[in-house]
Amino acid sequence: MERTFKRSYSALDELFHFLDGILEAENVGEDDAFTARLALEEVFTNMVKYSTSKISSITVRIQSVGNDLVLELEDQEAESFDPVRYPAPDLKATLEERRPGGLGLHLVRSLVDSIDHDYVDRRNIVTLRIKLAR
Repeated sequence: MERTFKRSYSALDELFHFLDGILEAENVGEDDAFTARLALEEVFTNMVKYSTSKISSITVRIQSVGNDLVLELEDQEAESFDPVRYPAPDLKATLEERRPGGLGLHLVRSLVDSIDHDYVDRRNIVTLRIKLAR
């Protein structure tokens, strides 16, 4: 399923409603549903906050493929940002030594089974895969 959402934090309720409908239809367990919600929220809010795009929407595709739940977010007319290559934060550094940012992406990378990035025709496409424990 595919939907386009306003590039705004105010779209989160609508985004979760869209996701939850699919999770329910696919009979996704609570642990996997939690992972999907957290990962989708983090990537979506990063696109809202940091993207250079002037397009006012973000496209989200969600599908079940075999035992995987696949979440794909597309940000059009944006500069490339690859969350796969973004450096992991130094979790052993003191708070004073740490640079802001990166913890959310680190958490997403640790929760999902895979994260991929494609940049084609000024479109950032981030694909998250969660192996479902059915």
